[in-house]
Amino acid sequence: MAVPGAEVGRISATDADLGDNAKLEYTILDGESGDTFNITGANQEAVIILNK
Repeated sequence: MAVPGAEVGRISATDADLGDNAKLEYTILDGESGDTFNITGANQEAVIILNK
């Protein structure tokens, strides 16, 4: 069982564009309304953290 603050997953993506068009942003959509998870990261990799 994971404890709050634990890393529970990683996501990576790539974009063939250059410059500002190559920037990636990660977000958790409305389906996760309980604030159970947080996602942080930029560009090619993000980390999913358990909040509760």
